[in-house]
Amino acid sequence: MQSNSRQRTLSPNLKPYFSLLLGILVIGASIGLLASSDQLHLIVNAKWSIIAVSIIPMLCIYYLSGLQLAKCLKYSINIDLSHSEMLILPITMNFWSFIIPIKGGLFYSLIYLKVRHGIQIASGMSISLYIYFISLTLCGQLGIYIYLTSNTQNIWMLIISSLFTLSVPLCFILFFFLKQGALNIKETALVYLSRKFLTQMDSLVILINNVRLSIYLFALNIAHLVMMVIWYYVIVQISDINISLIYLVLVALVSKLSLIFKFTPGNIGVEQAIAGLALGAVGGDPGTGILISTTALVTSLAVILPIGIIHSCIFSKEISRKLIDTILHNKASRINRG
Repeated sequence: MQSNSRQRTLSPNLKPYFSLLLGILVIGASIGLLASSDQLHLIVNAKWSIIAVSIIPMLCIYYLSGLQLAKCLKYSINIDLSHSEMLILPITMNFWSFIIPIKGGLFYSLIYLKVRHGIQIASGMSISLYIYFISLTLCGQLGIYIYLTSNTQNIWMLIISSLFTLSVPLCFILFFFLKQGALNIKETALVYLSRKFLTQMDSLVILINNVRLSIYLFALNIAHLVMMVIWYYVIVQISDINISLIYLVLVALVSKLSLIFKFTPGNIGVEQAIAGLALGAVGGDPGTGILISTTALVTSLAVILPIGIIHSCIFSKEISRKLIDTILHNKASRINRG
């Protein structure tokens, strides 16, 4: 009995390692099945010049992500983020996605905004959902365009892209039915959870109805995607890879969606496999998609790991200091009341 309980307590801690191992195995399988021997040689012998030169557009991508968050906070709560926060926070969020695969970056950002700026978790969640919906809408529209221009017969690409494009009206429909259902059920824990979710949905609807902010974020998302294409263009030029611009946009779309949907640490393996399969679905070379995505992963790790570790350590000290101050303040208050 004791050994069984020990196994149950240890197994959750092993899940991140299993998912990381799974991601590495998927990368290996994708390269082995879809990449040619020449592409494998390029991956193994990746030049440091690729990493060094492509870091510049990559940092611009992270800054644009932080700028989206900063604009939402300014419009909705009137809170300003510094330029350093706009750059470092998205990088550290990506670092935490390697530690907690499913929404680890979102979890870190919500805690950071709560501790550093006093932003409520519900408000931070609403802003994150809002940014996700804007990104999904753009990716869906471009996915439909690629489907129509590439003459692919893969109907699933059109269906998925259409769902992404309609994500905002589908959200409103979900909001309506969820609100109607929450009004007709008994007072239980489900009602409490529904009301918590509905509170976030109300805030989300307010953000979506802000036309000026939505247009601004849509423009930032386009700039974000353009910078990703530039990043990949730098990689293919240094690596001497032949690929059309429309295929580069498709790989960039896969990477952009990977920022939202994560299944392994940092989406290792998943993003590379989907990039290869996506190119293959529209008539491109799957190995090229894997090569570009894998090289981008190596470049990202060169920046994410040192900055993410340093920023997380500094922030953890800040949390500890504020926790100690709160405990001492509460203790002093009890003494004064006594």
